[in-house]
Amino acid sequence: MIFDLRSDLYSHIQLLPLRWFDNRATGDLMTRVIEDVNSVERVLIDGIEQGCRRNICRCSSLWE
Repeated sequence: MIFDLRSDLYSHIQLLPLRWFDNRATGDLMTRVIEDVNSVERVLIDGIEQGCRRNICRCSSLWE
């Protein structure tokens, strides 16, 4: 999923007109792309982990 997100983002950036890049520093653009994708990845991982914990707690409370 993260690979697809990065691929889609790269494809989108490739389609932008060159004027769009004129007022943007390359380092800023790269940092933004990398950090945003990493943030989405952390949310997905943390969300799945929290969901699993919550379900385990619910199941364990049913057996008590």
